[in-house]
Amino acid sequence: MGSFSSEENARLLRDKLRKAGFAAFAEASPGSRNITRVLVGPELDRGAADRLAARLQAEQSLKGLVIRYP
Repeated sequence: MGSFSSEENARLLRDKLRKAGFAAFAEASPGSRNITRVLVGPELDRGAADRLAARLQAEQSLKGLVIRYP
């Protein structure tokens, strides 16, 4: 849902999404130092992930990318 150079800003978004009922988490961005990204999920199939992205946009006005999570 976002990438932040400030870990605190990432935590704030993570906490906001969790309070809204989303399974959000923050992690260090692979290959980048000092970047923390906020993700929601994971979902088992692409359709569920797309529906979750649409819900996030409708309810939180956040437009995210659907990515494959290891």
